[in-house]
Amino acid sequence: MATINPAQELSQIVDGYLRDAHGYEPAFWLMPYAPDKKWSRKMVLGHLIDSAIHNLTRFVTTQYQQNTKILYDADQWVAINDYEHTDIATLLLFWGLLNKQIVKIIANMPTTALPLTCDTGKNAVEPQTLAFLVQDYIAHLQYHLNQINKNT
Repeated sequence: MATINPAQELSQIVDGYLRDAHGYEPAFWLMPYAPDKKWSRKMVLGHLIDSAIHNLTRFVTTQYQQNTKILYDADQWVAINDYEHTDIATLLLFWGLLNKQIVKIIANMPTTALPLTCDTGKNAVEPQTLAFLVQDYIAHLQYHLNQINKNT
């Protein structure tokens, strides 16, 4: 079985999700993703937009500047961006476009950049390689898409 590269994997995840997500009813997006959670599915998608913004920055910046601290407070970003009151079609378009750009960046990333590091530590220096960050981004994205789709 042939292995899939991270850019292809991400592209397939994003394309598949966009194909499916446009068919969900508006009420679906307003429901919490789990009974004991405060975020709606729309807010989780907003979190994935914020994650894409920050990881796009990591993937670009780390290729020319080592150990830059790039992090964010997820709750603050979701609240300030007011995803709950943003049209779902707009959120899906924005999320899709950000991820298409990330696919391009990953596809064009030279293998010599993979060991370069970015500081993702909140309270301490925590250097992470681009190789790790790319895989972690895809795993994080899939984890939250599964949350959104749970019980559908």
